Amino acid sequence: MKSLFTALLGMATVTLAAPAAEAQISFGPRIGANFADFSYHTQASYVLNSQMRFGAQAGVAANIGFGNVAFQPALLYSQKGYRVDLEDSSPNRVSTHQEELRLNYLEVPLNVVYTANGATGLQVFAGPYFGLALSGKGKEELKYTTGSLNDILEGKYDVEFADQAGTDNSKAYYRRLDLGATFGVGYKVGPMQAQLGYAMGISNIAPNDRNNDEPKNKIRNRNLQLGLTYFFGAK
Repeated sequence: MKSLFTALLGMATVTLAAPAAEAQISFGPRIGANFADFSYHTQASYVLNSQMRFGAQAGVAANIGFGNVAFQPALLYSQKGYRVDLEDSSPNRVSTHQEELRLNYLEVPLNVVYTANGATGLQVFAGPYFGLALSGKGKEELKYTTGSLNDILEGKYDVEFADQAGTDNSKAYYRRLDLGATFGVGYKVGPMQAQLGYAMGISNIAPNDRNNDEPKNKIRNRNLQLGLTYFFGAK
């Protein structure tokens, strides 16, 4: 996985290093939506049964074009996280667990884009991304039904970003840095561009445990992205 990230970073660097005199440069706003989830594994190979969480994406992007190939860096505010909605039932008891986590990132994707007909047409793109977590919030609700008795437990918690988990049990701990790769398809007409991509986190955002031992959990961001960009100055 790390070799894939290195290869994509190399592609972006080579494209950026092309002669500036030949480049057609434009830039503009980007808005979109994220459908975010976690890839979650432990040493016991347990997988968290989570679902996609809807989030926003907004920022600015540049297009540095060299014919059919372009380098498109962007600076984005990106909401990630996950959602859980589980139910467990037995003859005498029914319990449900609902949880939602939102992580807010400052994200820099560095994509190399190939457009079939130069300024217009179908696109394919790929590249690395760098994410820096800004803040996070979580909430959960547990419901228990036993016969005619109902019990509901609700709570909210803050997220703290650190390389080592802390001692405050009322917080969730994650690493701040998120590295990964993005790839997908799109379509460009004049200054308008629509893209559908998948952002695959490569770095483990689970921190070391309280004894500073390596984390037993492997948590990586997974994010389906839909973005719309308008490039000012595009031909």
